[in-house]
Amino acid sequence: AGGGIGGAALAVALQNKGFDVVVLEADASFDARKQGYGLTIQRADAVQALGLSLVQDDTPCTSHYTFSAEGHILGAFGEAFRRGCSRRTSLEGAGRFAHIPRQTLRAKLVEQIHPGTIRWSSKLDKFSCWYDEDGSTCNGRKHKKNGVTVTLTDGSSIDADLLVGADGIFSTVRRQLGLAGDRLNYLGLIVVLGYVPTAGIEAFALSQHRIFETVDGVTRIYVMPFTASITMWQLSFPYAEEAARILAQDPAALKAEILRRCGEWHKPVPDLLSSTPLDCMSGYPVYDRSPLDPNVLRKPRVPTAKEKAQSKPQRRVTVLGDAAHPMCPFRAQGANQALTDAVLLADSLEDSVRRNGPQSGLDVALPLFERKMLSRSARVVLASREKAKELHSSLAIQPARKVQREAGIDMPELLRSLRAKSIGAHSAADPKGLDAVVAEVMDTSGLRETSVAMIAESDNLQLKGTNVVLTEATEAKQELKTHEVISRRMSTKRKAASLAERKQVLSAELDSDWWKTLTFDGYTGEQWEAWYAQEDRGKSSSVSSIPQPGSLAEEDKQRGAAKSDSTTVLPKKRKFNSKEDPDWWKTLTFDGYTGEQWVAWCTTQCG
Repeated sequence: AGGGIGGAALAVALQNKGFDVVVLEADASFDARKQGYGLTIQRADAVQALGLSLVQDDTPCTSHYTFSAEGHILGAFGEAFRRGCSRRTSLEGAGRFAHIPRQTLRAKLVEQIHPGTIRWSSKLDKFSCWYDEDGSTCNGRKHKKNGVTVTLTDGSSIDADLLVGADGIFSTVRRQLGLAGDRLNYLGLIVVLGYVPTAGIEAFALSQHRIFETVDGVTRIYVMPFTASITMWQLSFPYAEEAARILAQDPAALKAEILRRCGEWHKPVPDLLSSTPLDCMSGYPVYDRSPLDPNVLRKPRVPTAKEKAQSKPQRRVTVLGDAAHPMCPFRAQGANQALTDAVLLADSLEDSVRRNGPQSGLDVALPLFERKMLSRSARVVLASREKAKELHSSLAIQPARKVQREAGIDMPELLRSLRAKSIGAHSAADPKGLDAVVAEVMDTSGLRETSVAMIAESDNLQLKGTNVVLTEATEAKQELKTHEVISRRMSTKRKAASLAERKQVLSAELDSDWWKTLTFDGYTGEQWEAWYAQEDRGKSSSVSSIPQPGSLAEEDKQRGAAKSDSTTVLPKKRKFNSKEDPDWWKTLTFDGYTGEQWVAWCTTQCG
């Protein structure tokens, strides 16, 4: 049920493996309504497994900047600044992300689906699970056949072996599963999206072939290429829930509000917003859902003697994508997780059916798939929620918040040099181009050379912790403290000119609270410390809600804005099962980077 990214991807993956598929889509046609804006595709493995090539549709970006509202550079990274690397021109061979319109990706998926598979104007109303004897016998016992009947709003019905809800954050399938305590979680933010033609317009030079974001500690805009000639922007800010719902329904009021907030920001932000037609923008309140327990969709239990005698099969209904783990957009992971879910479910079903047969195979595959999917996605949901708080707080305007380690740059010192030379957002109008101007400062100021010894030192330290496998939360805490010396201090305290001076800077005595604001797996060090203190007191049987430092609620109090709910619930115990989810470390966040990014960097640095 659902013909969006997740549903279309699942149809492709299943048909590639020989399964019969029907896709039920409520829309009357592919273009019946707006289907989102631009996507940043980060899971190349899932894209390749689906047989997709995004090279021709990717809009490459060579650099990424963070600016203050006044246009001062707060951070810069990208292929344009990497040591010994050519500039990126396409996705192929770059090992980086692809930027592609959502409908373009969806169209590529739909093109691969067998004709007649998608049933347009087919909205699911309800479903019912059933089982009966299929007439075959084995060892003198009759087999039971398991299935589900889907009823549509027009009264028609379809019988199937399996129903997969890929019907989004407001999933009808998930609602009818009746999960206890299941509710939407409002994040206290409204997002406004828009796109505008910018190709060849000198005033919009800053948005050409690059991504930039501008922040003021409350409001944030993210600008990226949508196509070769169109630029997309995403603007977000704190807003009360009911007021956000009302504002999102009034495009004119929405535009007036964003211009009020950003009308005095550096160029070309005001022009981008004012030039966007009302029919090319939209807004929505930001919601997610708390991560589901990996066993909640199919709770394991010991069957009774009567159930064993009856051989009653399990429910043949599951969910994926936003229907299973909706998340906010600030880590650009929603579509990536849906693609990964689709490939995982298809692989799980194929393997289990081959091993256990068509009936038992589905029953064996579903709980394995759900545990892997929910274990992986839980980390991403929490990391995305954490990112939402960071980007709309005072943390967002801290210089050198993002650091490209492979560039070999002393980022704080670079930002000071750029500020002293009055280089900022306005420098995009320079005939040489902003990237060339910034790169020139990097090279002529000797910033790459003075940081080489420091990076060599950090390489040796990082190797000691790179291959650590986290199986318990205690190991996670130790890893947090070990890697903080390598990453956070390297980016924020890199002032020494020699290794002896470097060791002095790394001393925890200079900043005894450095670990409190470091984020690990979606939580700050302070939160982890509070949780461990609770465990030590023997209170692990109850789950506590620990306020997030730098949360939206605290920021709103300081600015007199609407208060929002910003407490985070920590799990009673945290384990990473490498057997069930061997890729768990790839999406784990540490100091703003994923495990996959850390390993890629170590590989580059250490050969």
